[in-house]
Amino acid sequence: LTVTATDPDNGQTISAQLTFTVAGAASNSVPGGITISQAAGGVYINGGNGPQSKIVNATVTDGNGALIADTTVNNVQFQIVGPAGSDAKLISGTQSGSTVSATTHNGIASVSFQAGTQQGPVQIKATADRGDNNVDNQIQDPISATATVVVSDGKLYSLTLTSPGSLAPSIAINRVSSLVTLATQTGGTIPPDPNATYSFTVSVHATDRQGNPPPAGTIIRFGSIDSPQTNFFFDMSGTRGDPVEGGTGFSAIDGNFITGGAGPGDTLIVIGKLTEGAPAGNDDLESAVKISAVNSQTSLTVGAPFNYNDTTGARVDNGPVLPWVVGRATVGNITSPAATDVNGTASTKLNYPVSALGRIAAVFAQGNGTDTASGSPGFGTSTTVTDAAFFGYPGVAPGKIVISPSPIPGNITLPVTVCFYDALGSPLPGAAFSFSFANLGVGSGTVDGVSGGGTTSRATDGSGCLVVTVATTGVASSTGGGSTGGPSLTFSAGSATATANITASGGLILLANPSACGGSGCNVTLRLLNSNGSPVPGVQLTGTCTGDGSIGINNVGTTGSDGSTTASITANLDDYGTPKTGSCTFTTSTGSPTAIVNLKGIDKCLLDPTNSKCTGSGGSGTTLTIKVDATSSAAGASVSVGISTGGFSPPSQPTSCSASAGLSNTCAFTVVANSLVTLSASGNFAGWSLPCSGSANTTVLVATSISCTATFNP
Repeated sequence: LTVTATDPDNGQTISAQLTFTVAGAASNSVPGGITISQAAGGVYINGGNGPQSKIVNATVTDGNGALIADTTVNNVQFQIVGPAGSDAKLISGTQSGSTVSATTHNGIASVSFQAGTQQGPVQIKATADRGDNNVDNQIQDPISATATVVVSDGKLYSLTLTSPGSLAPSIAINRVSSLVTLATQTGGTIPPDPNATYSFTVSVHATDRQGNPPPAGTIIRFGSIDSPQTNFFFDMSGTRGDPVEGGTGFSAIDGNFITGGAGPGDTLIVIGKLTEGAPAGNDDLESAVKISAVNSQTSLTVGAPFNYNDTTGARVDNGPVLPWVVGRATVGNITSPAATDVNGTASTKLNYPVSALGRIAAVFAQGNGTDTASGSPGFGTSTTVTDAAFFGYPGVAPGKIVISPSPIPGNITLPVTVCFYDALGSPLPGAAFSFSFANLGVGSGTVDGVSGGGTTSRATDGSGCLVVTVATTGVASSTGGGSTGGPSLTFSAGSATATANITASGGLILLANPSACGGSGCNVTLRLLNSNGSPVPGVQLTGTCTGDGSIGINNVGTTGSDGSTTASITANLDDYGTPKTGSCTFTTSTGSPTAIVNLKGIDKCLLDPTNSKCTGSGGSGTTLTIKVDATSSAAGASVSVGISTGGFSPPSQPTSCSASAGLSNTCAFTVVANSLVTLSASGNFAGWSLPCSGSANTTVLVATSISCTATFNP
């Protein structure tokens, strides 16, 4: 291709040429490109407790990008190029050593990598000859690619606790019966009664020192403590702890072991990791040990020695600088032990009553680790690998905030109750709210004396509620209070938010607490005030309800000396997929003022996710679409689909998707909303598309319908 141009300044003609070689059908006899890949999974040193070899593949293509034609000579050379002195080797047929050759079949040449006794990354280079596609007669025109194989000992080195979160699949709603559903006399089914306890999924991810997972089946021990504590944190805790490296002594300048009531059998948790608040260089001192003796207010003896903190080869002692917690489990418990899977992950359940939602638990995971480095103080001794994390006993998402009264009367000072509930209506104590006023015009507003916006200085109590004092002045007179852009007060906690309009009518005010009820109704306190906030006694109130026919009102009374009376709302609004709703309006004989109480049931699919009503349109069923892309694969490929929590709907549907070599296949699976789905790819796996990710074996939360593609190497 020749490109010619004229320089506009001097009229000189300039040109340049680029030569293309157009390859014909026979071009697949000469290499044009090479890539190198390795089989999934870790590889471990000779004598290690895990696979000590893995397959390394080189894919050779011609100038057109097609797989190179089969040949009878060796056309790929594999070579270990680093580190120097590596005792690893390659095997190809009868060849063995740091350099071997292999022949492509369908464009792919394979060798076996055999680990030696050295840990660390090993670089392998694959080379083809563009001159004649033959590496046995010297390489004339090399093209190459390099891959790194990480060799490790497979011994546990690090643990990291995690959790899927508070969506329904990660929190099991425990039931009185072990059956999923109970038959009714009419042939239908009902979910077994919840037993007022939840089980929260806690997982730990394990690695060896080189980042490979330890062998599947590695045992991890779990434990938790949740008492004694006040205001949602532990009474016995501090930041000046000092464990004796290699010994059983522990001291804390800020200890209160005697006055705090510590005793033998309690658990001491020492935080050693920088990411959790400890100074750098103390990871090895992350510990969870049983107390054997309380020596003084500031000194303990524990039942097992601390690690030497010598992962650098030298013992490190930074003194009294580590956070610590002492306690015991009196509310919740945790299932232990659990075994790691092929990815190095072990999962268990943290079990607790709904009455303890929001309470803090310190959870720890432990396993037996690697020996310390040769020459270090602890060489030859086994270490204990620990990770600790703090969890609040969570409710089931999504959370719900209820503000009472709603709307809020303007230009007076009054108590406002803000309550926080989980998806099943269980109260969430220990939550502080952020708040903000909007559209007050020339007026102003405060919550507990803080104007404009901020965070409540107190948290919700055991009922999940917090009473704050709201004062507004200068709010313009209005009657509807529900118009967009009108005066309002918003409370938020986490992802939950609720807004109450602010009305200033200048007349009587009727308040309802609570302003919202669950699916079975509630008892409501009604309070009648005049415009300056004084109670109005002796007034008979009435109420009417709209929405679902199950909603009714009983026993609406006459206001007493404090302007208050009560009413009882009954309802049956819980339903599968789409809960029923309605409202009740209370007023005086004149029809003014009014107070509205809204009602909404819960989604019974949270309790009975496999019910047939939880699938299809309008229900809680979601679609997981899996595409198996084997268009570049020389062999077939498949993906198996399983369920960790949740379920297939219907349960009888296929649980795998396969594609033949050179083809692709797409399969759709219907699962219960918010199921945790396990995906396992079989074949020369290359990778997942988002939102799926990770290795050949991965887990994905199917909260809404999603699509994922699994691609496979040649």
